[in-house]
Amino acid sequence: MLWDGLEAMGLVLHVPDPDRRIPSLTTVRVPEGVDEAAVRGRLRDEYGIEIGAGLGPLKGKVWRIGLMVTARRRRT
Repeated sequence: MLWDGLEAMGLVLHVPDPDRRIPSLTTVRVPEGVDEAAVRGRLRDEYGIEIGAGLGPLKGKVWRIGLMVTARRRRT
């Protein structure tokens, strides 16, 4: 759902082939002309959502969105 939603917003996923993506970490290309740090700050300050910046050669070029799940023990 996340990948579909991001693409519906016109964003481009850094790994184009869904078979090569991992569900727990999604990397999105920052659109040309967008201040990536400002977007991350607004998401954090206004919505309580924290996403990561690109690292190394991808610094300033991608956002990293991590998804965490809670494992539940099945009751028997």
